[in-house]
Amino acid sequence: MFLDQKCAYFVLCTPFLAIWILLFFLANKETRRHQILRSIVGIFLGIFFETLYFSDYWFPQSVLFTSFFSIPVFIEDAIFGFSVAGIGSTCYETLFSKKRTREKGISIVKKIFIAVTIGVVIYCFSLFLIELIGINSIFATALSMFLFSCAALTKRVDLIRPAILTGAIFLLLLFSIYSGGFLIFLNAEEILKNWWMLYNHPMGVRIANVPLSEIIWAWSFGFASPTLYSGATGVHFKN
Repeated sequence: MFLDQKCAYFVLCTPFLAIWILLFFLANKETRRHQILRSIVGIFLGIFFETLYFSDYWFPQSVLFTSFFSIPVFIEDAIFGFSVAGIGSTCYETLFSKKRTREKGISIVKKIFIAVTIGVVIYCFSLFLIELIGINSIFATALSMFLFSCAALTKRVDLIRPAILTGAIFLLLLFSIYSGGFLIFLNAEEILKNWWMLYNHPMGVRIANVPLSEIIWAWSFGFASPTLYSGATGVHFKN
């Protein structure tokens, strides 16, 4: 099966959205509320962070896009950000039947502010690594998420297990979706070659056709998802 390059990014996002929907139906009422909240924030952070990758990592095509001060904004970035934020923040408690302690005294507005602040701090630190040290954007964001997560875990050792398990789950999810795409779509290699700036680059190592950079990012994102927000709001997980 051949895939229109213009639709490829959208098709890549749909399995993540499907997993989001599955988790939503498996989750309890409190977890669903949190999933929706984090996903809404994820829409804006997904678009926000994508601007880092256009210069040195990849530049995909989109089925629907616009421009904001000459910066391209893709509908797929919103879908991906929405999906992965919800998956990463709730898959541990949903799949392992854990209950989240409610953030007492924290309003919806404050929760959104905390989530956005975490994203902005990671963005700024990533930008520092990119501009002043010269690290490629995908590795810069992965390293930023990992370092801030490790700092949070020094004060919340109870979050180590959720962090490791969520990292593993998200890594396996992304690896399965990406490798599956190479099996299903005959022109997947051509699309990757046209979009991915690390193609045939020393940093462009791949495992079963899946870029190692994506694997590292996926694990770091999963590792950070239940760690940073829970650490900042005092959330605990219990049976």
